[in-house]
Amino acid sequence: AGVWGSDSPPLAFVALPRTSFPAGAVAFCEDSLLMATASTGCLLGSLTEEGIAVWHYGGPRADAVILPFESGRPWQSLAGALMRCDDLAVQAAVPRAGAERCLVLVGWDGERLPLAVIPLSNVTDLRNGIPSGAAVRPRADAPLPTAVGQGAWTVAALHLQPLSGMLRALLRRRGAGAGAAAAEEELHS
Repeated sequence: AGVWGSDSPPLAFVALPRTSFPAGAVAFCEDSLLMATASTGCLLGSLTEEGIAVWHYGGPRADAVILPFESGRPWQSLAGALMRCDDLAVQAAVPRAGAERCLVLVGWDGERLPLAVIPLSNVTDLRNGIPSGAAVRPRADAPLPTAVGQGAWTVAALHLQPLSGMLRALLRRRGAGAGAAAAEEELHS
């Protein structure tokens, strides 16, 4: 269960309307398979100068709630997922106020993979579901291979699998062009 194998349904690609999933947006879903029917169970997000804009899949970006960065280096890329707060290893450091779902965010700031958790008391009403004063406050850093920390590699893309909490980072050698070989690292939460 949870592993793509012979008993899994065939892989299918589904075109998403640009108005529902604009360029530069990142999906934050409860289940990776929900993107095929993402009208429920998914939020969208994008990096802004102020922080991270979060809005409902299919809704206008103008309705986004901005989660400001509290401190640290600006993020260059972003991944995230909606997860059960009880399933998170970092839950003790996050004031939940009775929230069942948490928005787990991970970014690449050029040196580290900071991890932040935002409790959501109401996923369908973000303006009231995100706690007042909520900000992107990294609680931990995801581990990186030594070569990345020494500056030989950079993170080209991130994906956070919502059911397992597995973080995948696609790495690229610094200074290498678009055709450069890349390596995938799986970083377990």
